[in-house]
Amino acid sequence: MDYRVVELAEVAKGIIDHFDFEGNNYEKFLIFSENTRDPIILQTLASIARERGVDVTTMWIKEVGVGATEEPSPMLAGAMQKSDATLGVVLYPLLYTKTVVKSMLDYGVKYLECNAMGSTVECLLSPTSRYPLDVLYVIEEKLNKILHEGTTFTMKDQKGTDFTCEIPDGNFISPPIPPANMRGAFDMFPFGERCFWSYLTANGVIYFDGFYKIGHVKSGKPIKCTIEDGWCTKIDGGPEADMLKSMLEGYENSFHCAEIAIGCNPHARLNLSGDPTLIEAQRNIGVGHVALGDTGVFGGDIIPGIHLDGTILEPTIWIDNKKIIDKGWSTILDDIEVIKAAKRHKRPEHILTQTREIF
Repeated sequence: MDYRVVELAEVAKGIIDHFDFEGNNYEKFLIFSENTRDPIILQTLASIARERGVDVTTMWIKEVGVGATEEPSPMLAGAMQKSDATLGVVLYPLLYTKTVVKSMLDYGVKYLECNAMGSTVECLLSPTSRYPLDVLYVIEEKLNKILHEGTTFTMKDQKGTDFTCEIPDGNFISPPIPPANMRGAFDMFPFGERCFWSYLTANGVIYFDGFYKIGHVKSGKPIKCTIEDGWCTKIDGGPEADMLKSMLEGYENSFHCAEIAIGCNPHARLNLSGDPTLIEAQRNIGVGHVALGDTGVFGGDIIPGIHLDGTILEPTIWIDNKKIIDKGWSTILDDIEVIKAAKRHKRPEHILTQTREIF
């Protein structure tokens, strides 16, 4: 027996229960995994789902491409479309591919993805994944409310970032918070971000500390992107900036400013050395990210076939005139509802302590 199953079971229960199978009356559940992922992850997830009385089908697939650049096989597409809910275990997200978007929008499939470090046993057993979900959901609800009531997003940092955009009215697109897991919705594990597409209202300059697949900038020169009316018109910096340009070139409309997001998980690790996607760091409650490329998953019509996230580690972020992050430190942890949720657990002071240690 592989005793890691015992350790993984607690986190796996949170992932499976995120679907709220009982409340949504899902009948057919598909779990697939890249054949390069540790088999114990798929086995544990399937075992927990069976305990919930769900009809589970599992599937292995080959490694997927970077940033929605490669569609999965028609076999996976067919299996997804016949399911009520699907869970993927992959390194690079399939979320932005036409296959997944079509399954969600046309077939009503609820889709959740364990991607990047979330597809590794090491991360599944880390503080990132073990943060109490009931507290995380309160934080997400709090940030949702702030964003829904706001009209303008502003982000600055000490490197020179000065970026602003409108927050869409009535079309906020963050994943629903359980138990509101309606059909056609999506989410990503590790959980913990709120995101939106600003349409073509984004303007300013962003100095990125790293980018999806490129990882953390090691040259010491941040990737500087100039954004004008929702489009990245210029990319400057060191060799990492050249890498970003080369990944985007060849895809029509790939320089579109596709997503603005804020992390929500106080214990998400700032994993800069071991995570080439930086997705784990992006879940940290003091981190922001802005993506270039595809908006299909947000219901948008700009679909170049690539979606790449850029990371800002120490932003100061305002929603209208309300400062919600100050140089990487979140103010939401001082909210009375968040404190009340933390007090339902042992060591609430630890739950309310924000991780900022970089490794």
